[in-house]
Amino acid sequence: MSAVGYLALAALGWSGVGYPVVLGVLAGRARLSRSREPGAAGRSVSLIIAAANEAATIEDKLRASLRLPDPASLQIICAVNGSCDGTAARARALARSEPRLEVIETAVLGKTAAQNLAVQRARGEILVFTDANTELAPAAIEALLAEFDDPRVDVVQGVLTLRPAGALRRRHGAEALYWRYESWIRRQEGKLGRAFAASGALLALRRAGWRSIPAHQMEDIVLPLRALAAGRRSVVAPKARATEIIRDSDPARAHRRIALQDSAVVLSFLRRQAWRRPALALQLLSRKLLRWLGLPLYALALVDLGIGELHWGALLLWLPLLCALLGPRAGGIGTAARHAWGMHWWAFVGLLEAAAGKSLPGWRAGAAEEARRRAR
Repeated sequence: MSAVGYLALAALGWSGVGYPVVLGVLAGRARLSRSREPGAAGRSVSLIIAAANEAATIEDKLRASLRLPDPASLQIICAVNGSCDGTAARARALARSEPRLEVIETAVLGKTAAQNLAVQRARGEILVFTDANTELAPAAIEALLAEFDDPRVDVVQGVLTLRPAGALRRRHGAEALYWRYESWIRRQEGKLGRAFAASGALLALRRAGWRSIPAHQMEDIVLPLRALAAGRRSVVAPKARATEIIRDSDPARAHRRIALQDSAVVLSFLRRQAWRRPALALQLLSRKLLRWLGLPLYALALVDLGIGELHWGALLLWLPLLCALLGPRAGGIGTAARHAWGMHWWAFVGLLEAAAGKSLPGWRAGAAEEARRRAR
């Protein structure tokens, strides 16, 4: 045994337990000073909906958006990226009778590039981003806008609930459980004005703080991180609620894409600004990098501390691996352990790819191209 195993175990413990506990204590004591900005309730809003091959749901999404309580002025922009299933046609049919709705159709550019184009058409003082498969609560936009009463707030995110669909409920229960843990951490960070990891399902930004985003990156980490790096606030609106149905057959694999895209942003920030923003650098290390390195850290601890001597500590180190190997045969614990194992594996792969300089052309770009080939 050596210090390496204990250091690896300490890093895992800090990322998964220590950081959330410290965060919860600080958030419980925090009282963000607030100041109201005159005329805050009268801001205009541009709601930008990203869609790619969503013909089955786009009409319901747009009609629901049009029924949202209208702030001073609500503009709805549907940004259709590389679809070949008639998504744009259905959206345009609805737009012909609704002046508040605009439709933009692009080639296979990826979600971020489509959003960049949509923002060029946006007229609102507040930009609200959402996805075609996200159901917004009726009061979601009003709750987002209320947070902008504080002139120091640049970014506001909502609270997303993941709900497994039908037969997938048992398979994806672990994903929904993990998401509740993640959402709790985000709410605590939001109480401190430091919520840097957001969800693109419901995310709002002051138009004045917008800058175009590289196509291979995602708005859900770029926009909050930019705000925090500039000394602004990024918060969570607890009453701004949204829901998504989990339909992916392998949600753990999605962490490869998420880690790849997020790692490019995080690693770039740490190289350029870690010395200027040490508190934010520590937050990124605790919340992102140590999680992406969870699998090799666990392997180091297991090899150094779990092999050679039989004692209760060694047996406890082996327990997560044994539960993952058993999977559903070990019940809910086994299912959750297997999901966590897969999630950390793909996250580590994504981190390695980002460190090697790889980048994706854009969210769903590959999926859109594949759908177009099948349509032929």
